[in-house]
Amino acid sequence: MTFTRALSATALGFVALTGPVRADPVSVPFDPPRVEAGSDTCLPRPPQHVLTERWQDYDGGPVGGRDIALIRRDLRLLRQNDPERWFDTIEAANDRLLEVVDSYDETNRLLDRLDLLVAAGRMAELAESGLVDRVLEIAPSGTTSAKRTAADLLFEGTGVERDQDRAIDLWRQAAYAGDGASLLRMVELSYERDLDDWDIAPDVAVTMALGDLLGDLDPRLCDRVNRIAAVFLDGEAVAPDPDLAEDWYRFAADLGGHNAAWNLAEMHREAIEVEKDNDLMMQSLRQAAGFDLPYAMLQLAAILERGALAEQDLAEARALYEEAAGFGDPTARIRLVNLARDRADGPEGRDRLAAALDRMIDAPDTPGWAYVQRGDLVMVEDGRWAGADRAAELYRTAVEIDPSLSAAQMRLAGLMLRETETEQDLLDVVSTLRNAVYVDGQTEPMQDLQAIFRCRSAVAPVPSEAEYWTRMESFAGDTTVEVDPGRLDELTVEDDPMTLARLQSQAVNMRSRSLANFHEVLPGGASDAMRRMTREAGGALFVAEAKLALNRGDVGAAEDRLGRAIDAGEPGARAQLVSLLADTKDLDGDRRARLVTLARDLAAEGNGAAIRTLIEIGETDPDAAWQRYSDAIARNGDVDALLFALPYLESASRTEEYRNRIRSTIDCTTSKALEYARVLQRIGADDAVGQWIDVAEAVSGGDGWERVAIGDAMRELGGGDADEARALALYRAAADDGYSVGLRRLLSLRQDGEIEMTADETARMSIRLLRIADTEDIPVILNFLEYSDPQVRRIVNAEIDRRALYAEAAENGNAVAQLELARIVRDSDAEGDTSDRYADLLRRSADGGNAEAMYLLSQAYAYGVGVEQSAAQSRRWLTAAAEAGNETAASTARMIQ
Repeated sequence: MTFTRALSATALGFVALTGPVRADPVSVPFDPPRVEAGSDTCLPRPPQHVLTERWQDYDGGPVGGRDIALIRRDLRLLRQNDPERWFDTIEAANDRLLEVVDSYDETNRLLDRLDLLVAAGRMAELAESGLVDRVLEIAPSGTTSAKRTAADLLFEGTGVERDQDRAIDLWRQAAYAGDGASLLRMVELSYERDLDDWDIAPDVAVTMALGDLLGDLDPRLCDRVNRIAAVFLDGEAVAPDPDLAEDWYRFAADLGGHNAAWNLAEMHREAIEVEKDNDLMMQSLRQAAGFDLPYAMLQLAAILERGALAEQDLAEARALYEEAAGFGDPTARIRLVNLARDRADGPEGRDRLAAALDRMIDAPDTPGWAYVQRGDLVMVEDGRWAGADRAAELYRTAVEIDPSLSAAQMRLAGLMLRETETEQDLLDVVSTLRNAVYVDGQTEPMQDLQAIFRCRSAVAPVPSEAEYWTRMESFAGDTTVEVDPGRLDELTVEDDPMTLARLQSQAVNMRSRSLANFHEVLPGGASDAMRRMTREAGGALFVAEAKLALNRGDVGAAEDRLGRAIDAGEPGARAQLVSLLADTKDLDGDRRARLVTLARDLAAEGNGAAIRTLIEIGETDPDAAWQRYSDAIARNGDVDALLFALPYLESASRTEEYRNRIRSTIDCTTSKALEYARVLQRIGADDAVGQWIDVAEAVSGGDGWERVAIGDAMRELGGGDADEARALALYRAAADDGYSVGLRRLLSLRQDGEIEMTADETARMSIRLLRIADTEDIPVILNFLEYSDPQVRRIVNAEIDRRALYAEAAENGNAVAQLELARIVRDSDAEGDTSDRYADLLRRSADGGNAEAMYLLSQAYAYGVGVEQSAAQSRRWLTAAAEAGNETAASTARMIQ
């Protein structure tokens, strides 16, 4: 059937052009015809996966019983999609067509082979073939297709010297012969230049061209209608008319043109040139997706996933992604991974994510990041140790695919580190991390390098190398901005614009700690975009806010934020909540039950802090904990769990394996290094103890408590003269910095006769200690001085007002100070030092739990010193003193009985 259309005499005739060349495309009202046709009239272009399945095994045999036009369309689509991949297939199919199809002649074969060589970029082969010369030779007397092809070659200079005049002449011939594409080309050229022997008005030529394109009511009708719609969209041959283009797309969609339905949906999704119609867009998208067009399925699924233009339906979105992925669409595989990753809470969510990643990995051309994410998931599924070998292979594959993928390099380096035995092994790890630094300059690999040289290698500590990478991190300017909680309340743009700018920059880049701090600085002034980012940060932000709340002393808010982080599925939030609850005194029943539940769950995953918490709160004992959690520790144990496990291991090889795990993951802190040193001594690994004491000293920040802790460890775990000398030097450094415990260590050692110190130096040190000590420690220090030699006491007493120190401590509720001040009052003749004052101080000290004060108060009641004499009160306080451990009171009570 041929479309009939009422066209005016002007539209059908040739109109001579007598005026100047038009500069602007003309408007041509070419409406779709009204025809009675079913929605299955068209056989639209097949999706890529259908083409692939149809042609991937073709070997030159029969091409099937389909219409020749549809077969040739398949081959053109293959050529457009990937001419190199399908080159041999297309060649073989065209050869077969030449053999068996009468309508496919040598000219068709010649033109198809030339187009294929050009599309594949095989220009040398094209030159050797002589095809261009043959096409140019036959074009003047050949078909319109031959003329058009020859014109294209000449106009662009493809395989032949450029000759635009000759090209235009061939287009002109083809156009006068009624070739639609050549008619449109001549119209476009007429807007740019004067054309000899061209006498058709643009609107007439366009109408003729579109009529030629429209053609017959056949299976390829919708392909041609799409080309007509494109003419009105691109605005090269006619003035742009999006509304008319939309009409043609609607026409094709109604005839079963699913590609037109996609174009129609895109027009309304973008809504740049037409008034948006969401209903039409969704209807068209569903039509295109129903034809298994992956790009339409992806767009529809994305809308359903977001729930913006339609009601959210994650199940249907996932099903569409699954179907498109089944057709081999790589974007669908990525979307499935993203969808699963956003909802990967719990075993079911992780299973979906694993399946989505496996689908990507099994497909060709998988990006490296998919292997990284699959490796990360393996470490979660199988455990950090049980899954380490499999994960390492995935990370290696990721690096092979993309050597610039720093995430893969960092993870691989971390796993390699546990197996470093030789210097070359260590160099390989360091080289991998250096590459990660050079790729993107991020701070994470720099921090890993710092840790390697501080504590995580057999050669550690190497302070010079660690310091080098610390400076590099600082130079990179990417270090997280740390702001003291008190400073947050005062931070303003006027006061410190640079700090605020860096904080905002890191917040914009979703660094959770900076986002929490920035939100704290500008809770009401943050932009809408910043508020959206705050919501999107989810669990990570809740954890950061919990830390901020703890720094401010708001335990309740911290507990609430950690609970919300757990609900959001944030890794590590449960462990932090266990730590917070474990440090809480007087847990009520519900909170203790919550602590036990969380700790048991974490312990079953190999979390050492949780195991320790269960032991400390009496839910289990160490041996029972080992029996219950040893498998979890072997599979996934963290450093704390591995330290707990070391003394229970029986084989040397197993012990060495666990030690390698510890070394490769331990935090480079003084406290953790000393803890490890003590465990090593406990298992008899004395040769390694010294290294970890050295690590503890190298990583310390010079704080007084660190120096004293390291000195204590040196004396406890070493004990040689060199260790004693180093320990004393650390104590003295801590003392010089005003750390009271350092002073007390030195005074105790002198008191025990373990170090030499003159009476004058001892007294001066004691005076200094008294002046910097906390009030509650003063009575203990003064009592300690009672056991010093007389010369020290004389010097101290000459400069220190004991009574004033005791009075200050007593006023602050210190029971020992109250007792000592009571004794001073008792022995004093000064005004105000009355028996009533004496008894009052005893009562306050006794109420504070001091057993000696209880005994003296019982005597005061017995004799009526400062209180009304009372045998009953005397017996009461005597009994309390005895029960509190006072031996004199206990002996007296036994005698009375």
